Parts: sequence; structure tokens; C-alpha cells
Amino acid sequence: IRELTESDAVQSVVQHTAPTVFALATSKELQQELGRLEKRLYTIDDRMLDDTALASNGDGIRTELMEAKKAKLKITIRLNALRYESNNLKDDEYTALQEKLEQVDRLLKIFEEYSAAFTQKQIKRGIDLLTAVTVVFLPLTCRICFFGMNFGSMGSLTAPGASVFAQPRAHLWVLGLGILYAIGSVAVMRRVSQASAAA
Repeated sequence: IRELTESDAVQSVVQHTAPTVFALATSKELQQELGRLEKRLYTIDDRMLDDTALASNGDGIRTELMEAKKAKLKITIRLNALRYESNNLKDDEYTALQEKLEQVDRLLKIFEEYSAAFTQKQIKRGIDLLTAVTVVFLPLTCRICFFGMNFGSMGSLTAPGASVFAQPRAHLWVLGLGILYAIGSVAVMRRVSQASAAA
């Protein structure tokens, strides 16, 4: 009877201590994963502060940010499973891991906001460059297109008859139609912009 009692006591101790050891090992594993994730974010931080590296390898950095978000989500799921399914994680351990996850989440949000702002800056720079090129070359294009028309009223040698090019003052009609088209386009764009603002 004594041997059976001792055996039952040993089995009871194993049953009660095994989940605790597993929970501590899993908690340590989560801490290690969080540590690796924080180191990864710090390496991304160094490259994001370098605008040259961000401009040349922006897609790669954004891909790494997405992978970091996936890792953070995985850790969050495992932490919640450990907390609410096994009920073996201590409150102080859960609080410490949760605080680290919140810190990682804040870092990710800061990185995403900076990356979005840098992307908007790059887009604005491209739009400004395109606008400058348009301002320079659009008047030249209009002049070349207008004076390059082969109308007889502009001195071009055209065949007599009912041809469009032989009509008197045909270039003025074309100019008037172009001005009317420009005014109509501006009016339509204003209405579209007002409708979008009202919506």
C-alpha cells in the first residue's frame, strides 16, 4: 500500500508540474521571438532613416515591414492561446509580453506612417517635375501644332476645290474650336471636383 501511495504521489506531481514547465518554456519562446522581432525592427529603423536607402529599396523595406506584422500577429495569437486556452500563463508574464507587443505595434505604426509620408513626398516630387515639363513644352507644342496646319489661308499651297484646307480662314475656325474645347473641359472638371467634394 505504501509503494502504491508513493507512486500515485509521484504521478500527481508530474501531472501538475508538466503543464507549468510547458507554459514557462512557451513563455520563454515567445519572449525570444519578441526579442528577434524587436531586433528586426531596429535594423529596419536604421534603413528607414536613410532616405537614399528608402528611395532605392523602398519595396524591400515595405516587404520586411509586412513580414514583421505577420510575425507580430503570430506571436499575438500564440500569446492569447496560451493565456485563455491553457490558463497556465501567469498574470505578470502575460502583462510583460503584452506590453512588449504594444511597443512593437507602436513601432510598426510609426514605420508605416513614415513610409507612407515618404512615398507621398516622392509622388509629389514626380508630379511637380511633370508639371514643370508641361508648363515649358505645352506652349511650344500648341504653337507648333497651330502653325503646322496646312491651310491655304495660312499660305500653304493647297489644291483648289471644296477641300477643308482650301476653305477661307479655316485656321481661325480650328483655333476657335480648340478654345471652346478647352473651356468645356475646364467646366466639366470643375463640376466633377465639386460633386466629389459634396459627396
